[in-house]
Amino acid sequence: MAFYTEAGYLVLASLLGGFVGAQREATNHSAGLRTHVLVCLGACLLTRIHFATGDPGRIAAQVVTGIGFLGAGVILRRGLSVRGLTTAASIWIVAAIGISCGAGGLYAASAAFATLLVLFTLTVGRWSENLIHKHENQLTLAITITRHKGAVATALTAITEAGATIAAFETEDMPDGQRVLQVTLRMRPDVKQQDICDELSHTLPDATIEWV
Repeated sequence: MAFYTEAGYLVLASLLGGFVGAQREATNHSAGLRTHVLVCLGACLLTRIHFATGDPGRIAAQVVTGIGFLGAGVILRRGLSVRGLTTAASIWIVAAIGISCGAGGLYAASAAFATLLVLFTLTVGRWSENLIHKHENQLTLAITITRHKGAVATALTAITEAGATIAAFETEDMPDGQRVLQVTLRMRPDVKQQDICDELSHTLPDATIEWV
């Protein structure tokens, strides 16, 4: 009987982790079904072992620390654009769900309810974000500036002060000592292109500005 109880907790953890992983897999993220199942199952198994052989309170901190390194591996940064934060968070919460399954009883029931909340957040939250950004225009701006320390930061600051949101940027150094800064912007309807040009011209009078 004890074996079936232990196996039930492990199966529950695998299923709950699989539900979250399937959602991430369906949206083509780096950590998908297998990763989430293994994380949730591993957290549950370690918790069950510590319940039988040691202090169960210590395992939560140890699992969270280990998951931190795994989550950091799925976060990618390119310029000001950061990708993978939601996937890293989903791995973290799946570990917590696994620990709750391993704790058994009411905690296992809480893990099932938490899984529903996670799925709701990942699906409805994505829809809400798209709705929020629906009325924003995405444009690309190419700025040619003299290559010197702090020029890129000055240009980016001027753009944000004009009211635009920087989604990503890339720089390319030219042989003549110039630097081309290409910035992808998200702009609300009340932010005008001319406002950004005026702010950049005021901050960097020698810059050449072109909308791509």
